[in-house]
Amino acid sequence: MKRIIILALAIAALSFVVAGTADAVCSQLGEIVRVQTIPGGGATTIFLRNTNISNFTWFAATTDLKIAEMAAAAVANRNRAQIVTSAAACPAIVNGANLPMGGVITTFFLFP
Repeated sequence: MKRIIILALAIAALSFVVAGTADAVCSQLGEIVRVQTIPGGGATTIFLRNTNISNFTWFAATTDLKIAEMAAAAVANRNRAQIVTSAAACPAIVNGANLPMGGVITTFFLFP
């Protein structure tokens, strides 16, 4: 009887655990310093600087026209922005290398 109660409690405890996988993201906050696009609907690459010592540190690409327009506005107005991608993780900065954020841009925040 004791084993049945323990088994029932264990099953009840496991029912509170949410099964699923979490998508890892790479999120960077900084100033958009450059937007590079290919005419005719190609991908737009957005370059972000989050330190004062480099031209840019991170870059990410998108084919979403709205994100490209927001990034261009951020460059023109020197706004800060946050880019979130679906990358497994942000790579570590080694010797000041310019790094791709990877993945697909999932969220783009523009700050005044």
